[in-house]
Order: sequence, then structure tokens, then C-alpha cells
Amino acid sequence: MVPGDGDSCWDLASENERRWYLDVTADGCATRPLPFFDPRATPHPLASLLQPLRLTGGLERVRRRTYVYATGWDGPSPFTTTYERLREDPAWRAIALDGGHNLMRDAPHDLVRILTEAA
Repeated sequence: MVPGDGDSCWDLASENERRWYLDVTADGCATRPLPFFDPRATPHPLASLLQPLRLTGGLERVRRRTYVYATGWDGPSPFTTTYERLREDPAWRAIALDGGHNLMRDAPHDLVRILTEAA
């Protein structure tokens, strides 16, 4: 997701992802790892998914903006709309990789190459 000022992950997620986010731990403070995550994954703080992002300016100073899109989702990807928008934006380099949510596992060499080029 590429949020704008005032957006939260919750705002940008689909209803399917929101249902996953609401599967919280017993204390209600964290969401359980998503079903397709690595079994070693730990709960994620729920507040970080709900809190709006506050941008104060300066994005124009970011010289390289790279978005890596995972094409190998089991079902529709929640990131397709973002990828399609950014691939048309000349300020961004949008790259599609064959892999699921965990690209470091599914396409490690390609991902490292892309990140090195972006550095």
C-alpha cells in the first residue's frame, strides 16, 4: 500500500483483509499473523493498522520511488489497484515479481537486485 496523508492501512485494505485484521489476540491489541504468513510470524500491533499516516511534506526530495508488486497471490491481490496506479506515475518505478506476499522467500534474487538498484 502507498498511503497518502491521513490514510491508514485499514482505509486502504479490502473487506477481506479487514476481516483478517480483526482476528486479534486475547488482549485485543494485536492481529494474528495472516493465514499465508510464515509460521514463525508473530502478532502485529492492531493500532499500527488503524492509525492514520501524517505526511508533513518533502516527498519530492525522494529521488527513487520503487514499488514491488507480488503477482502470485492465491486469489485477488489487495495491491493490484496500487500497482496499476503507480505504474502509470512517472515518479515511480513499479515492478511486478512472480511470488506471493513473502517475496524474500519466493523471489529473493530478484528482490535483492531491485532493492540494490533502488539504493
